[in-house]
Amino acid sequence: MDNNSQKFIRATAVVFGHNQSHCIGETVRAVLDQDFDGLEIILSDNGSRDDTFEIMSAIADSYVGSHIIILNKNEKNLGFIGHVNQVFDLASGPFIFFNPGDDISRPGRFAKIWAEYKRTNALLVHSDAMAITGAGEEIGIRSQQQVLNGLTLERGARSMSLCIGATCGWHRDIMQIFGNIMETDTYDDLVFYFRAMLAGDRIGYVPEPLIYYRVGSGMTNTPVKTYPEKIASLERNASIQLGTLKQRLRDCESYTSGLHHIKRYLKFKIKVSRGLKQAYRGESYISVIKTLSPSIVLGYMYGKRQLKRADQWPLI
Repeated sequence: MDNNSQKFIRATAVVFGHNQSHCIGETVRAVLDQDFDGLEIILSDNGSRDDTFEIMSAIADSYVGSHIIILNKNEKNLGFIGHVNQVFDLASGPFIFFNPGDDISRPGRFAKIWAEYKRTNALLVHSDAMAITGAGEEIGIRSQQQVLNGLTLERGARSMSLCIGATCGWHRDIMQIFGNIMETDTYDDLVFYFRAMLAGDRIGYVPEPLIYYRVGSGMTNTPVKTYPEKIASLERNASIQLGTLKQRLRDCESYTSGLHHIKRYLKFKIKVSRGLKQAYRGESYISVIKTLSPSIVLGYMYGKRQLKRADQWPLI
């Protein structure tokens, strides 16, 4: 392992690990194999209860090469957003290649993301992904670009589906301009892509699958199979929507005194999302009425209709 801290660092790659001992080795090795000069690699474990960190450590100890490797172990799970915030403090490079612990960077990924960043001066660069099964079999290319082409800031503020977060690289200014992510019920792509739009559409895109994206595991793509899982999924999605909208409002308010129409919309949708969440949690209509907010009541009534539909939801 080469820890020569005097080497020039162009960029930092970070591997997020959490209870992924079954696949973390392949992920780490793919990052170590990237052909990229001046690369710092942070192998960061977020409170795993298995031997994810031990596998990371063993691979780092046996590594012979030019990359600088830093090991980080959080004894306590900081949560996903807490881990994202932490990485920007740990990283030395001005640009960060993100790599979730269950996804595998394809050869040349970092060089292609970097070239797009240099070409566009982007705050965020993303790409397509090759979806794979848990066993590693290719499913097909996943791309959000058809949805993102021509996306306005107004539509971006509403969207709960932007780029594929696992494919991203970020410039550290995306945090320095806006500050840490304060809402924990959200995801990096939902916050950072909107921030990059807000800062003048500083977004880069590489139109090819640069990462193997594991489907059926992780936080956002695990399939729902039972009725209780369906209800839990509805509540979780309402929480993510609420946290994301609140963070976007924070970012709008900290970045500019304008955009009043977007801020008004976000404030309205935040109240609707609160009503949704109350419905999914089984709170009473009386308690919702007491909020004296028509928008919260609207969200609550819509949530109740969704619950009624879920009751007839076909289990597969």
